Amino acid sequence: AGICLATGERDDHAEAHRLYAIIEQGDWNAKRKALAKRGRLKALVKLGAVEEVMAEAKRIAAEDDDPGLLLDARHVLALADFERFSKLVSDNPKWIEDEGIRERVENEYNMLIDRFLQPFLFYGTESVAAARGLWHAAKTYDLIGQQARALECLSDLENLYPQKKSEYPFAEIRGKLSTEK
Repeated sequence: AGICLATGERDDHAEAHRLYAIIEQGDWNAKRKALAKRGRLKALVKLGAVEEVMAEAKRIAAEDDDPGLLLDARHVLALADFERFSKLVSDNPKWIEDEGIRERVENEYNMLIDRFLQPFLFYGTESVAAARGLWHAAKTYDLIGQQARALECLSDLENLYPQKKSEYPFAEIRGKLSTEK
């Protein structure tokens, strides 16, 4: 299922979803069931099933007391919003001067930052979710032109979660941000 999910093929993503559903329903191990639930959610996102993802995330929030799974569900939703936000910003490069779009960009930007920073601010011991949130907050800040804030997120990520440093291309983005200041 994980291999299928890692490809760029829609058919593979559908197969990953099917396999994760089987594991989630039939495995006796609670840890593997939780991993399968996360994988199934990620497969839904890759399939573009936004409505299903939102419904699943709401169901997880209502039924599941695993904060890691809940944070994963929220992150999946935030990533989908980030993709739409990236497109909005790229389609409107002069958004800051455009009265018609500026408020929408600012609202979506603030919502994304809140979503990405929530794990770091409220679930700091969930290191995977907190580090992932800081990384994506930095990417959001960079997208909107807030390089100093992006560097602050990277610094927090590096200093507070050094074990996660190898998972993110710090040097590449830090170099890019430093030259843009």
